[in-house]
Amino acid sequence: MEHASIAAFARFNLQLLSLGAPAQLVEACNRALIDETAHTRLCFALASQYAGMPLGPSKLELGDCFEDMSLGCFMKLVLREGCLGETIAALEALESAEIATDPIVEQVLRRIARDEQRHAELAYRFLAWGLAQSSDDARLEIAREAEQRLAELERDALNQAQRVAAREVVGPLLGELFAQHLAQGKVAARPLH
Repeated sequence: MEHASIAAFARFNLQLLSLGAPAQLVEACNRALIDETAHTRLCFALASQYAGMPLGPSKLELGDCFEDMSLGCFMKLVLREGCLGETIAALEALESAEIATDPIVEQVLRRIARDEQRHAELAYRFLAWGLAQSSDDARLEIAREAEQRLAELERDALNQAQRVAAREVVGPLLGELFAQHLAQGKVAARPLH
């Protein structure tokens, strides 16, 4: 997953540039790309150590990653991969660090948790920027997408970290973000939960 995140942030960087996003978002994305590269190295080093043989990445398929270049498509993608995915990754890494028995694994997981939290924050900042650029209809569409994704996450949660992410972190953060941006237009805001 960390290896795939390198490609995800490289794609996100290009998407930000194609949208004329603020430099602060592009710079934060570049830092996240460096973080994910470090995470990949750390995870493969641990896996190699435990396996007793060198392990490394395989080829990534990138076929359809640039099909729809619209802001709305990017916001939906960032909602899934950033707001939900990175938040869950941070909480799962922290939860795993709490039960890790190997101090090196614990240290790696705590670093990953801290970095993934920053990546989630970047996703929320991008979403706020994107909502500010969007029409009322587009904002409402993204709010509906968020509501659907949260409901799916709660329904299909594989562990406690995912449930906590949906109910206690992502839901309230997105609720506040959409309330602020939907209220700016003519669309009435409603809570996500």
